[in-house]
Amino acid sequence: MVVRVKGQVWDTDGVDLPAFVNSFSTGQALIRPVDSVVPAWEKVLPGVKVGSRVLIVAPPADGFGDQGNSGVGIFPDDTLMFVLDVLDSVAPGTMATGKPVSLAPDPALPTVTGDRNPRITVPQSAAPADLVERLLRQGS
Repeated sequence: MVVRVKGQVWDTDGVDLPAFVNSFSTGQALIRPVDSVVPAWEKVLPGVKVGSRVLIVAPPADGFGDQGNSGVGIFPDDTLMFVLDVLDSVAPGTMATGKPVSLAPDPALPTVTGDRNPRITVPQSAAPADLVERLLRQGS
């Protein structure tokens, strides 16, 4: 699922707590499988159409559960609120479908094999000091 999301903790005192995630303010989309964030997303988002805006109020069990998430200041008993704009969806198992590009192998770079679950083989050499990109499939 590709979404913009704002997440806040529900505060019973009516305090407007700062968001623990806010991709609306950064302009960046969040791309995650619906089952990889919190259980509430997995329960609510399948079947939601692209272009929808959704409010999710997740009790602790459907949020971060008994562990909470100390990295972003969420306690185990916190109820979470999410506003999500669904921008796109990608079916599970989807992969790039473009035409493979023929490249001369570069022994200094990793090799990538396989399609649905690519395998990256790292060479036994130092990593490049500069940014490197290689097009492996040419899409349309």
